[in-house]
Amino acid sequence: MMPIVVALTVCAAAVLVVAGYALGKGRIMRARAAWEEERGALRMQLAAAEGRLQGRRDPLELGEALSPVQRDVRVLLTAAQMRETEEGAFRNEVRGRLASLERRSPAALQMEGDLRRLVTPMLDRERVSRELSKLEVGKGGLVELPGLLDTIAEKAGFASLVLSDEAGLPLAASKGAVDVDTVAGSAAFFLVLSERATQASRPRPLSCVVLDETNCMTLHRMFAVGPAHFTVSAVARGVHLGPGALDPALSSLERILAPRALS
Repeated sequence: MMPIVVALTVCAAAVLVVAGYALGKGRIMRARAAWEEERGALRMQLAAAEGRLQGRRDPLELGEALSPVQRDVRVLLTAAQMRETEEGAFRNEVRGRLASLERRSPAALQMEGDLRRLVTPMLDRERVSRELSKLEVGKGGLVELPGLLDTIAEKAGFASLVLSDEAGLPLAASKGAVDVDTVAGSAAFFLVLSERATQASRPRPLSCVVLDETNCMTLHRMFAVGPAHFTVSAVARGVHLGPGALDPALSSLERILAPRALS
């Protein structure tokens, strides 16, 4: 919920900035258009006055003809000065707001960085889940198990993967796996606990995450193919493992193990 709130806050701030800029630009353009319109009206009045003055040489007559024009010119000049003052004040206001936004930009950048750090792990987990759910399995049968475990470990960032049966015997392991027998034996222990929970009419546990004193995490995911039960165990160091991290890859393992379970 927190990343969503932060994202909405950043989007709202960006919308306000864009809206303020658009509003300010619109006001300046309208003010400029009004000023140009007034200048055009003044030119037309001056041209009309020049037409009326043609052929007149009497000073009194000239004064009477120029008086309305002078009055209109003074009114227009006063209005133009007021509009120019208002436009200048508005420009100063816009500059001040933009400057304040520039001063706040480091905080906005920090917020963006914090948001990215919060969202990136979730996006990575979603990407890994999609990739694990789309693994292709051929028709090679059980011989494909080591290669499939290698692919799962590489895509999910596991140090190793071990597949074992309900007796605690390892069936396959990824490249570089260590202590395979120990991991398979631990998986059998949790499988027994799962069976005991079922016998006690309790919901069957499906996965268990173990963190040891060396900061190593081991995820045991139990699953069944027909009447047979298996456990796939993922070992990771420095990587957080959730109880459902292996769930997207189970369908691929089940397709390979189906002939063994039916035999």
